[in-house]
Amino acid sequence: MARSPLSLFPLARDLRRAGHSISFFAYSVALHSFEDNARRLLEHIRKNERGEGYGIVAHSLGGIMTRFISPELPPGLNRLVMLGPPNQAVVMAKRYGKNHLYRRATGSSGQRLGDAVFYQALPIPQVPTLIIAGRLGRRDRYSPFGDKPNDGIVTVEETQLEGAEHMVVPTFHTWIMNDPLARIVIREFLSSVGPRSGGTA
Repeated sequence: MARSPLSLFPLARDLRRAGHSISFFAYSVALHSFEDNARRLLEHIRKNERGEGYGIVAHSLGGIMTRFISPELPPGLNRLVMLGPPNQAVVMAKRYGKNHLYRRATGSSGQRLGDAVFYQALPIPQVPTLIIAGRLGRRDRYSPFGDKPNDGIVTVEETQLEGAEHMVVPTFHTWIMNDPLARIVIREFLSSVGPRSGGTA
């Protein structure tokens, strides 16, 4: 929620070298509601999809927006990569959901992340999906996550999704897309269907 497409440039360079074309999508949770950002993402994908098959690489909330719009995505989605996705109602959002500063900074998106009812209705994309989680967050009595492996924002457990491949790398939430092993695995995962157009959320 606090990163720009610039954070994905190194990964995008890897994917271009592997034969993929790339489009970037940026959003602001402070200026737009969760639903508005999700609709903007859907329109972005419709505009940039070339009818050749495509993949989506989504960091954090981008993965949840992708799940939200997945029933309406144009045909051809063949791979989904989710980096540090809060795939379940997350501890941090439930803990700080009523905090004034948190609400102002994260808007309706921040409220969705702590809403178990929202997650119960969230679709699961029916395509091969790879989830990469981080594990360098604090694990002690002062951590909001207790002893659970986490990336500083979400726990490894909170990233999991039924039917998806899952791997854990030694990094924090903010920099998952820069982890060397993650970049290799993402490239191989997307390239397993051959060069395609790719969307990056």
